[in-house]
Amino acid sequence: MMDNFLLYMLKVSAGSAMLCISYLIFFRKDTFYIRNRIILILSILVPVIVPLLTYTVTVDSLQQSLTVPDMSGFTESNLQAVASINTAKTTSLTSFNLIRPFAWLYFVGIVIMVIRSLISLLSTCNIIRRGVIISKKFPTVLISEKDHPPFSFFPYAVIPVSEYTRGNYNDILDHESAHLRQGHTFDLLLSEMFLAFQWFNPFAWLLKRYMVLNHEYMADHLSLSNRSIKDYQYRLLNIAGAPKSVALTHTFNSELKNRIIMINTKPTTRKAAWKTLIIVPVVIGLSYAFVEPEYKYVITEKEPLTISEAPLIIQKGVKGVVLNEEGLPIQGVMIMSTGTTGYSRSATTDIDGKFQLLDIEEGSALIFTFLGYKKQILKPDLTSEMKISLIKDQEYRDPNPVSNVQVPKPLVYFDGKITEQSPSDIYQKLGLNIGSFKFLRGKEATDKYGEAGKNGVVEIYSYEKAVELKLIPYRRKEADDYPTFNGKSYIAFNEYIISKTKYPEEAIRNGIQGRVWVNYTVNENNLVEKVMIMGNPDPLLGAAVEKTCLESPKWDPPKNNKAFGPFESSVSVKFELPDKVLKDDVYIVSEVMPKYKDDDMGMLQFIAENAKYPEAAKRDSVEGRVLVRFIVNESGNIEEPIILKSIHPLLDNEAIRVVNLLNGSISPGYQDGKPVSVYYMVPITFALARK
Repeated sequence: MMDNFLLYMLKVSAGSAMLCISYLIFFRKDTFYIRNRIILILSILVPVIVPLLTYTVTVDSLQQSLTVPDMSGFTESNLQAVASINTAKTTSLTSFNLIRPFAWLYFVGIVIMVIRSLISLLSTCNIIRRGVIISKKFPTVLISEKDHPPFSFFPYAVIPVSEYTRGNYNDILDHESAHLRQGHTFDLLLSEMFLAFQWFNPFAWLLKRYMVLNHEYMADHLSLSNRSIKDYQYRLLNIAGAPKSVALTHTFNSELKNRIIMINTKPTTRKAAWKTLIIVPVVIGLSYAFVEPEYKYVITEKEPLTISEAPLIIQKGVKGVVLNEEGLPIQGVMIMSTGTTGYSRSATTDIDGKFQLLDIEEGSALIFTFLGYKKQILKPDLTSEMKISLIKDQEYRDPNPVSNVQVPKPLVYFDGKITEQSPSDIYQKLGLNIGSFKFLRGKEATDKYGEAGKNGVVEIYSYEKAVELKLIPYRRKEADDYPTFNGKSYIAFNEYIISKTKYPEEAIRNGIQGRVWVNYTVNENNLVEKVMIMGNPDPLLGAAVEKTCLESPKWDPPKNNKAFGPFESSVSVKFELPDKVLKDDVYIVSEVMPKYKDDDMGMLQFIAENAKYPEAAKRDSVEGRVLVRFIVNESGNIEEPIILKSIHPLLDNEAIRVVNLLNGSISPGYQDGKPVSVYYMVPITFALARK
């Protein structure tokens, strides 16, 4: 957390430096004072905001894998294994954390700057408090007996008694009133706050100085509208010998040399206003450098697993109902069809126990899983509605038995109203019609619901209400919910990509082959965009698939008007020498999934015991989760391990190394009784021990 905050402050520092340099080079000598004020404010706000921004990248690859429960609930059908590697177990954290002294130094600097600002603010308020009000109209005019130059601090214009007794203070009052009417005090306080957190940044000091200077230019410009420039300059010089300026205020005698130069400068020509556009590429550059992608690995019902190839291997959809041992329908049963990457489908039974899978690949099997029941693997019946009876698993034990401990009940908020129903009652009533769920705790709950939310608040929305409020996207289920490609099901896009992608000649000459997995989005204009290559395939092969996706014809929108909006899916292509472009032949789901020699927990233990935290990564306090994808081939060996989600090259390399150690210890997957190659994904978390 501390490392991230310091890194954020360095990004803010770099951003303010770029914008400040741009101002100094292109804008500071122009007489477009209002524009300059806006640029200076943006030079503070933009570097603060931009590093906080993220853009979400939805990775559909994990939609094509089964959900992994906590470590207490692994089954042989899991596609992922989660391994948390803690240096307290694998290595001792003996190296000295060099970041800590810098963090202490930084925060000491902040404390000093805040104290300095508070002292200045209190000093200014003391002068104002002791002054005598002679005009209560805005701005409020005060006469001060203290020895200081005239100054303004919203909403007060303060004039020392020495100037007041002379009688000729109208020019001073006009100048300070200009500051107050344009709200310059707020800019000054903003720059002071920025400086408190960026005290180490020389450009933060420069931004404050030039912000104050530009304020003076603006006030001078307004004050000269009805008086002699020469007399006004003499007036400035007469007060030049006044005592030191009052902190956190605009004083009449500040920055005299630069102000006199600017007073006598000819107005900048209108053509020079075009220079303002220079700030646009600077802001774009900052955004490109500091806005971070946020990868979202999700399993959603709205994007069923993509399946396609030639029409000959695609069968019609299958429908059915799942019942328990008493012949009653079971809601929430997970059904997955086996298939290679991009050719597997999934569905969940509704409140009536019914399910439907569209476009089943020839030769596939259906896998039925539900907690407390035995897994069943069946061949699909395409001629009539299937009727599946699940069998109770007598060995199953609830990992979370009901406790006798009384826990305070949270407030329940359902579809915009507070209700006495319990969350479990609402879940049972809604079934798959559940839309969104959120649990508010502590201050977040009491701020929104008052004292009634002290025990927490459960916010639940039905599917219809959540869609209406745009809390969740529309769930695509029927064929009419999906956009179509070339007049066919959207899965025909896979066939198109495979048939139209050209094997790069340079790749053929260099003997390059491999697989390319891309995610894509069909936007609201029915065009393919946001093509994202997963992992790190050869650039030549990746570029070939990306080009075909982006140059593909326009799609047709869904027939269901409610389902309009961006549609996301994925496609996987295999390049095989000498010049073949094929569909990926590695299964994403097989009838029998690969399994570690003992069990999934054994794999976690193996990874935790054999991973070595890189020393350089420890010194730099590098942490995070690395997502590794690899193939378990027909012999149970590891092939083509790649990084899908990278944290740092050191951690990435260690993740690949420890995954390769699994070679030969995993049994292969099976389809129709034959061993097949299957994708396996392992998120490995590297976490430093905390003292």
